Amino acid sequence: LDRCFLLQRYKVENGKELVVVNTHNSAYDDGSLKQRQMEYMRDILADEYAKGNYVVVGGDWNQTPPGFDNTSFTKPGGEDPYDQVSISNKYLEGWKWAYDKSIATNRKVTKAYDPAKTFTTVIDFFLVSPNVEVISTKGENLDFEYSDHQPVVMQVRLID
Repeated sequence: LDRCFLLQRYKVENGKELVVVNTHNSAYDDGSLKQRQMEYMRDILADEYAKGNYVVVGGDWNQTPPGFDNTSFTKPGGEDPYDQVSISNKYLEGWKWAYDKSIATNRKVTKAYDPAKTFTTVIDFFLVSPNVEVISTKGENLDFEYSDHQPVVMQVRLID
């Protein structure tokens, strides 16, 4: 699979741009491809912010956010968790990670979904530049009815 991210630009009244990135990082490699994707994306994000633009990144990172407790959704007697990698808290210092730690966004798909046994985690979340204020972030619990992922909604405010 060829994954990484899609970047879109929106003009803002103050002459800057809102740069919105939808990411879907690699899941099926030894970690080296994901690392290269993260480095490539970091350079672009830092460059956009250095230009004065507002940056919002969201999507399926196929890794957990910095500081996330990788055992928080483990169920006693449930499926074994898959190996989870957390993003370094030094990835883009001063930027803000936004996620709802109370709602799992992804589930293991080796068996039919069983809320009491299926391993779940958070791999869908947001990253915003320092000039973007996160007002709220909320996961939507749909009990994985439509997908192995669940939606996450974020509200932000651009800071001049």
